Amino acid sequence: MPARPRAEGRGIGSLTRADERVRRLSPLLLCGLVLADGPVTAEELAALDLIGCELAVLSACETALGEPRMAGQGIASLQLAFHRAGARTVLTSLWPVPDEETRELMVEFYRNLWVDELPVHEALWRAKSAMRSRGRAASAWAGWVLTETS
Repeated sequence: MPARPRAEGRGIGSLTRADERVRRLSPLLLCGLVLADGPVTAEELAALDLIGCELAVLSACETALGEPRMAGQGIASLQLAFHRAGARTVLTSLWPVPDEETRELMVEFYRNLWVDELPVHEALWRAKSAMRSRGRAASAWAGWVLTETS
């Protein structure tokens, strides 16, 4: 996945009108997923009823990242949207992750979870450990994080 474009040489005092309009939007409107039948915003995802969902896996690049909200309120992200919808545990990534290594990690993770019947945290830890022991770069496994609501 290509790096996000960054505005160079522009400080807060030099926002364009478009920048100002975007900053007024709900941060959950600024991230989302593109599905086969069109895009869905994080705000729409947050409105779903996922109360019975024990685990949501967002196996794509930068799914833990999002837009800053008001001071002290953290980041509005896909991760947050799934938790707001009721998903108890969400697995997301902090940075761009290579496709092949992601596939390898997910196969190992699901094998640990479903075949070995490990708790989700241990299943991910063992999948990461297996990747590490096979000499995979940290960029392929270290960015995967689990978050859980109480």
